[in-house]
Amino acid sequence: MADRLLHCYNILSTCLSYGQMACKTEHKAWSCSGTMATHESVGEEYLTCYICYDVFTEPKTLACLHRFCEKCLQGYLVGGGAKKNGFLCPVCRELNPAPNTRRPPSDWASLLRTDFHIKSLIKALQPAPTMTRRQGQRTENPCSLHGDKELDLYCCDCSVSICHLCAGISHRGCLQVVTLADAASDRRVTFDLQKRELLARLGRVQRLRTDLDSAIRDLEQQRALAESAIRKASQDAVTAVRRRETEYVEELAQRFQTIYGGVTKRLLTADQQIAACKQRLELTESRLAGSSDAEVIQGLSSVLDTDILNVDTKKMKTLLSSLKQVHLEFVPFVPKLNFGEVVVRADPEVKPDQQTAVRKRVPPPLPPKRQRSTTLPSGQGVVVRINTPVKVRTISAKFREDACPPKLRDILVFGAENILVVTDWANQCVKTFHSRRELDSRLALGGKPWCVTRISDAQVAVSLPISCQICIVKVVPRLALLSSFFAQKRYSGLASLSSETLVASGAEDGHPCVDIINLGGEVLQSFSHDVAKGTQLFSYPGYLSVLPGNREFIVSDRRKAAVVCMDVSGRTKFIFQPAGSMRLQEPAGVASDGHGRVYVAENRGVVRLTAQGQLDRTLLRLKDGVEDPRGIEIGSDGLLYITNAQDTIVVYRTPM
Repeated sequence: MADRLLHCYNILSTCLSYGQMACKTEHKAWSCSGTMATHESVGEEYLTCYICYDVFTEPKTLACLHRFCEKCLQGYLVGGGAKKNGFLCPVCRELNPAPNTRRPPSDWASLLRTDFHIKSLIKALQPAPTMTRRQGQRTENPCSLHGDKELDLYCCDCSVSICHLCAGISHRGCLQVVTLADAASDRRVTFDLQKRELLARLGRVQRLRTDLDSAIRDLEQQRALAESAIRKASQDAVTAVRRRETEYVEELAQRFQTIYGGVTKRLLTADQQIAACKQRLELTESRLAGSSDAEVIQGLSSVLDTDILNVDTKKMKTLLSSLKQVHLEFVPFVPKLNFGEVVVRADPEVKPDQQTAVRKRVPPPLPPKRQRSTTLPSGQGVVVRINTPVKVRTISAKFREDACPPKLRDILVFGAENILVVTDWANQCVKTFHSRRELDSRLALGGKPWCVTRISDAQVAVSLPISCQICIVKVVPRLALLSSFFAQKRYSGLASLSSETLVASGAEDGHPCVDIINLGGEVLQSFSHDVAKGTQLFSYPGYLSVLPGNREFIVSDRRKAAVVCMDVSGRTKFIFQPAGSMRLQEPAGVASDGHGRVYVAENRGVVRLTAQGQLDRTLLRLKDGVEDPRGIEIGSDGLLYITNAQDTIVVYRTPM
């Protein structure tokens, strides 16, 4: 307070001295030179900056009451005078606090209070032409409160233009009062920044608009390419149908020729005998016409005694009956054409808001609770294994695109990533489940799928028994239908012997069998009876699995309640068909591990067989949470994957 009073005293004494000099104009001692000397002495003592040693320009007052030009003080702060929370006065070295620690030191000088008294005094001591305003001249920007004063200041705290009298009266408590020119300069800088930001935003919007136009053009090109692909696929299908038509016509002609050739041969023999008989009768009639009674009697007996019509009428009746039973006809079977699918896929590198034919994104599931270890160390260093299976997790198989609850029929663990591929009978599609749930997807097949098997590192084969089709589907990165072909039979079970051959099982017209086919549907080998015993092997072979080595395979027969192991030559290795309480109840999926052991899913759970076909143990029962399992598979991680009756996938860790 004392410092402020001393500052006011100095300013008032200066003003009074100047007023006395102005009022005593009649005193001869005050000459023009004396007045100039007084001005110079006042300027040197009160109006000079201690940094530039020139008259103040925009004087700024520190807390220690020393004044400096704004630009001089700014140069001092930028040049190294600024400290962490303030700066030292260049004259007395007193620490002055920073006006705003959140602003850089280069802005501190402009934030300090302007000494308007010194600024007014400098204006008063200027020469007469610039110091006074001409009489009658109006102020360009007058103050509304003080009409003869110009609005040449700006209060940042109140956001209003003011004059010098307003600054000393109504705004003396405000902290930031700057000149109107400085405020306008700051406002111009602010407007320029806003203009630049608006231009940058406008540029971004225009670039996005250009990118959207480019994306729309790309979609138009993709639509045109997809349309061309559809037309090409349709033309290929028509070509295939025409080729098949030619094959059917040739087959019909061949079968007709076989039947017609056999009948024609027999008819030719009968025609020859009939012609000979007619010729003999005509000759006999001509002889009888001019013969006596004795000659007539002799000739009649010779005609009756001669076997001139040696035709087996019984065989002809049998042939006629057979011909009437033969019906040459064509039974058309035109299933739903499914040579492709229109799919909208999203690039995994792009983050779309929505994605068609992809599973609804849900947060990743919480990690399963830590289960009890399957092995316990004993005191002697011997490992004691726990004899019970452990459920690891349960996976829901329902997608938001499903029209009805799923009915899973088979499962395949694909690749080192353990991608789960399942067939959904009810929704007529194939589904995949990944460790990252946002990658899960589904593919509609246009028919009801049963079994799925791996044929390469990226492809699987899927059987559609009702439509007699086998589809080739790409699994990674997304499900996509590559091709399909019609099989000669209604195959349900399917397993892969190699990348070119499959083993398929089914029952066509009441003749169950297991065939080895190629990827064109051609039957290479067919097995239905035991080679050694000649007995019927199968009744309803629904599921298959190939053992390690690809030379032997397992057949699960639902009606016979049996599991048959045979090699590719048709020799039976073993038949597991227990009776009594151990009888299998509707066996379904089969799988094998690296040791050659066989896993069989039945109505009550899962059993395991040895490589020789003996019962090893019962792995899972109803109490373990498995009910009416269908598909079963062993993953590369050693876990057991099962499709359950509740339309879920259940994963177990089984004992060794």
